[in-house]
Amino acid sequence: HPLGDRVEGSELPVDAEQAALVRRIFTMRENGQGIREIARDLNRSGTPTPRGGKQWYASTVRAILENRIYAGEYRYQNTEAARPDLAIV
Repeated sequence: HPLGDRVEGSELPVDAEQAALVRRIFTMRENGQGIREIARDLNRSGTPTPRGGKQWYASTVRAILENRIYAGEYRYQNTEAARPDLAIV
């Protein structure tokens, strides 16, 4: 499931703490930081990864930035739907 969302039955309620991390990553990117630089900053600050690990990689940051659910666009199989209730950024 996406970072910032918890699965509860068929719902994906937003997790406020993780949503703040997603916003932080998007803000860093909008401020011109590269994906590797964002990963380095998250590692320096000791920010846990989405799975609770200690090491951020550029691929993890890229996956978060490319996940359209953070903009409220939900896709399941071949169906796309606007889900503004899920939008974090």
